[in-house]
Amino acid sequence: MEVVVEAGAGYPDADYVAKGARVAADRAEVFRTANIIVQVLCNGANDKSGPADVPLLRRDQALIAFFARAPHRSGYSLRQTNGDGGRQR
Repeated sequence: MEVVVEAGAGYPDADYVAKGARVAADRAEVFRTANIIVQVLCNGANDKSGPADVPLLRRDQALIAFFARAPHRSGYSLRQTNGDGGRQR
């Protein structure tokens, strides 16, 4: 199993590399290459990047994350996307 971490994600990139992870140049690369996405804050809990992550999700990916109790202010939720890259039903 390969662990891919977004550059600048919390600890210094060199620390992740020292533990065997590969550092991706940006979020889009992480979403393109990972089968499982693990996030501390995701859509609904992260006003900064959460909504932008939804279109990056693939139907065959698993998402493990902490969600906020209340929906994102825009009213957009992952449940509405049905894994289709962010298009609502």
